[in-house]
Amino acid sequence: MVVASNSRVRRYWQDNIRFLDRNIPLGFIDADKVPNLNRYPIVKKVNQTMWELQ
Repeated sequence: MVVASNSRVRRYWQDNIRFLDRNIPLGFIDADKVPNLNRYPIVKKVNQTMWELQ
């Protein structure tokens, strides 16, 4: 289970969830709203692919 490290991070996560809930149905995801950390290897791979596509 992933847990926010503090209240500030928790607030960002809640804001990001609201943002993504509104935008995913429109086919849009802001990659900056998804944590790009080593413990999320799929996210890292997607971010690397997006960088290479630029």
